[in-house]
Amino acid sequence: MMNLQLEKVGQTLIVRYEGEIDMSVSNSIKEAIEREMEKERAKNLLFNLSKVDFIDSSGLGMLLGRYKYVVNVGGKITLTGANEVVDRLLDMSGLYGLMKHYRKEKLALRALEGDGVL
Repeated sequence: MMNLQLEKVGQTLIVRYEGEIDMSVSNSIKEAIEREMEKERAKNLLFNLSKVDFIDSSGLGMLLGRYKYVVNVGGKITLTGANEVVDRLLDMSGLYGLMKHYRKEKLALRALEGDGVL
């Protein structure tokens, strides 16, 4: 069973995952996010990576795919809480050039939703 939690706040779907995001789970995470975004009519995505130990190329590809998906519906995507290893991979991959990143979930959510949501 995946350690995936999805929560909608305002127009934002918060994605919290615990463990490694690799080839064995990337597609399942992608499908769960797409289902929930359609069901909840969310347009923004916030990935809380504070409990992600590692992310491989398929995980990076999944994040890039969610970026394209969200931009196509007029939304925004942010990342938060990456540990040192994941932070370095996101930076080296160029994803930080596409997606804003924050240390804390509240700051990322405020950037997506504005001050009124918190």
